[in-house]
Amino acid sequence: MKPKYLIMAVIALVILGGGYWWWAMRPAPSVQPTNVPPAQQAANTAPAPVTPVAPAPVPPTAPAPIVPTKVVLRENPKLGKYLADDIGRTLYVFAKDLGGQSACVGKCLEVWPAFYLPKVAIGPGLDAPDFSTITRPDGMPQTTYYGWPVYYYSGDAAPGDVNGEGVNKLWFVTKPDYTVIFGNKDNVNYLVDAETSHTLYKFSKDAPDVSNCSGACAQNWPLFKTDKIVAPSFIDAARLGNFVRTDKASQTAFDRWPLYFFVQDKAPGDLKGQGLNGLWSTVDPLAPPAR
Repeated sequence: MKPKYLIMAVIALVILGGGYWWWAMRPAPSVQPTNVPPAQQAANTAPAPVTPVAPAPVPPTAPAPIVPTKVVLRENPKLGKYLADDIGRTLYVFAKDLGGQSACVGKCLEVWPAFYLPKVAIGPGLDAPDFSTITRPDGMPQTTYYGWPVYYYSGDAAPGDVNGEGVNKLWFVTKPDYTVIFGNKDNVNYLVDAETSHTLYKFSKDAPDVSNCSGACAQNWPLFKTDKIVAPSFIDAARLGNFVRTDKASQTAFDRWPLYFFVQDKAPGDLKGQGLNGLWSTVDPLAPPAR
């Protein structure tokens, strides 16, 4: 080989050897480690877009039922003062309940729900001792007023309604100032004193506005007297009035026939004087006047 070619070959080898040495000595490229903590990886990674989730709809909550807490007096233009609960719902009594036990059972209660407060709170004009509680035939408790079980009427839609007054001529609003009302037993009506619920009678030996019961008779048959006539609206109050007896006492009459109690009637609704000696009889306030 000629000397100049030899020199050129040596130079080429030197250049190739230097390039190889440079390549082998260069720094290694940076590699992302595989064991980077998740929080650091998340920081190095662009977050994925989040789609907002609408909250689940909340079903509407039914309003809690309003529960009565007391008995109050309300006033009606035709009926005057009457009893209601403090929500305004009218309270009624049933003529068949005279005697203190409820005769409204079964389907009747669907129309006339029984009223009950565990402890009766009262508004002005009422007296707590006039209220009590009975156990109904179905075992449930019911509030009474002057011994009469008390009810609502399903036909009353709004506070102040008195649609139950006079239904079947057996139901009437509960009032604090009745002076005469009536009971119904075996579908027969009879007039009673509202304060005591005792039966009132007439005497066949009397005459219009004339009492022939005095002395021993009057001891067994005390006269009935009320200064003010307050009765259920379907009783004609004009048929009741007072007259002065020969002994100067005032006595109440119905269709001008004097009215009496009977001393043997001890409990509300007793009828022990009915037909006694063929001379004494009860009074039906809903019967048409005798001609």
